[in-house]
Amino acid sequence: MLGFTVVKRDGRRVPYEREKVLRGLERSLEKRAYTESAFQKLVHRIERDVQKKRTGEITSAQLGEIVMKHLRRFDKIAYIRFASVYQSFEELEDIEREIEMLMRRKKRKKIHHKE
Repeated sequence: MLGFTVVKRDGRRVPYEREKVLRGLERSLEKRAYTESAFQKLVHRIERDVQKKRTGEITSAQLGEIVMKHLRRFDKIAYIRFASVYQSFEELEDIEREIEMLMRRKKRKKIHHKE
């Protein structure tokens, strides 16, 4: 579907592999409740954002950020799982910091909805 190149952190350029993204999402969502339809919409949104770049290339960091943005909205637990691997969390404090950020966002949303 998407014909573009992913620029890895070490500078290598590799073709985009949809299957790698799907596997990463599926691992993050393991034992979480979601429908196949919702999953396909998630993948579509991610790939749509990638296509908006219109450069033919995307860094693995940019791709990871796009995936995390959509996972954060889709399933907070899956987001934490993905982020912990993607961002190489090494300490419990790393996970704690990410959860605190999610909680702050949630509180801001509640405040905005009340106004």
